[in-house]
Amino acid sequence: MSKPAIFLFDWLVAGLRRAQAAPKRRPLPVLRVVIFITMAVPLLAFLLLLAGAFFEKRAGQRFRARHAPPGRRIEIVPGRRQHLLCMGEQRPGLPTVILEAGHGAWSSCWQKVMPEIALMTRVCARDRAGYGWSDPDPRLAAGRMVDDLRALLDQAGESGPYLLVGHSMGSSVARLFASRYPQDVVGMVWVDPVHEDMPGFMPVGRWAFPAVAALARFGALLARVGLLRFSGLAAFIARYPSFENAADAHVLVEQVAQPVYLDTLALETYVLADAAGWEGTLECFGCLPVTSLEALYGDQPASKILPAFLAPLVRRRWQRFRAGWHVMHDALAARCDNIRRIPVQGAHVIMDEHPQLVIDAIRAHLMDCKAK
Repeated sequence: MSKPAIFLFDWLVAGLRRAQAAPKRRPLPVLRVVIFITMAVPLLAFLLLLAGAFFEKRAGQRFRARHAPPGRRIEIVPGRRQHLLCMGEQRPGLPTVILEAGHGAWSSCWQKVMPEIALMTRVCARDRAGYGWSDPDPRLAAGRMVDDLRALLDQAGESGPYLLVGHSMGSSVARLFASRYPQDVVGMVWVDPVHEDMPGFMPVGRWAFPAVAALARFGALLARVGLLRFSGLAAFIARYPSFENAADAHVLVEQVAQPVYLDTLALETYVLADAAGWEGTLECFGCLPVTSLEALYGDQPASKILPAFLAPLVRRRWQRFRAGWHVMHDALAARCDNIRRIPVQGAHVIMDEHPQLVIDAIRAHLMDCKAK
């Protein structure tokens, strides 16, 4: 046997003897392990959540420091400001165009429409309370949305008359505004509008609205500890078409990641589902000129990728949804004596998919005003 091999053999034997001579350690009791785990895991989770909340707060502060609002933040009541973005100049004989975004959206959704309208007349779009660069309103209600718009226009010095353009829920805000201030409104453009009693026309809304509100509340909890940002869910939420195709999509993702956005989304969902909250909206708008751009929708894409046994169920529900949507549009049209209905091949966010149709509808109203 070679010397290295003898040395290795002696080293192993010595190690075994030392191991046998060492006092044996008592195994750690199972109870101690359980106690350690039950104390350490919650403590670790608490520290992680605390770190996430600190990170989220700093991220929000950095965002506000780096990104100034594109328009003006105007105080409408003491301690609460709203963001108003205006373009173009007031032209003699032409109204100021007011753009009102739909549920969960704000002024950014009109970015394909505003520059073209600004070449014709003055155009303004606001961020409702809690969205974009506007402060939240914990007592959000339909009437307060209209009160905020009236106060915002007055404080900004944007005088009437107004041509109101509302997308989805924004059309309901426009109708309530026109009901309260008929002398200031010369016409309306509804972009795939919804009825004030939407759940009455859409049976799915009876459970869908509470579900959306609950998910928004849960998302706000995740956002407060940074999990919405870390998990990538904020980017998923911002895939809403009017956000995803935006030139400043990264800014929109940051805004969606804010807890205040999801808190407001939950509150606004309850407002959308509460028909009584829209009380005061006229049932007949008489001869007020109205243009209604109504999405026809298409086949439900999900029915093509689901298992074969689920596809018929999804297709039937989708057809029922489309039927209720068109009945809702018929009910809205029946409230106007001077309405022009334009069917649009596409989905809900018409100003993103077909901005030229919205621009043309607004231009037609402006030309009518100029001709009078």
